[in-house]
Amino acid sequence: MAGIIEHGRDDVIWLLETGFVYLEMGQTEAARETFEGLVALEPGQATYHAALGQVLTEEGNLSEARRALRKAVDLDPGQAYSRCLLGDVLVRSKQIDPGKEELRQAYELEPDGPAGQTAKTILEGVEAELYPPPPGEEMPPELRTL
Repeated sequence: MAGIIEHGRDDVIWLLETGFVYLEMGQTEAARETFEGLVALEPGQATYHAALGQVLTEEGNLSEARRALRKAVDLDPGQAYSRCLLGDVLVRSKQIDPGKEELRQAYELEPDGPAGQTAKTILEGVEAELYPPPPGEEMPPELRTL
C-alpha cells in the first residue's frame, strides 16, 4: 500500500543507515528520531522497530525498548537481530528465563551470523552470572554492530 509520501527503497535504506551512524556517534536522540520516522513511514517493517528498540535500550528506556522489540519479533519471528536485542532487554529487565529463550532462538536462527554470535556471548555471560551489566553501564559493543 502506497503511503501519503512516496519514497523509494534507496531513500529508506539511506535513512536506516543514517540512524545507525547517529547511534555509532553517540547521538541517540537523532538516531531515535530517525528510527521513529521510519516506523511511522513503514510500520510493518520489523527492522525499523528493532532499530528503534536498540536505540531506546542505549538510552536506558528498557520498557519502551521491550515494546518496540516485541513488535519487531511479532512482525518477523525469524529475524535473529530482533530476538537477540529483545533477549538482551529482557535479561537487563531481570526477566532472565524469557530473555534466555529469545537469545537461544536468535542463536538457532543465525548461529554463524553477528546476531547469533552476540546472542551466544550474552547467554554465556548470563550462565556465568557476569551479565547483565550493573545499572549505568553501556550496552555491550557487540550489540552496536548487529
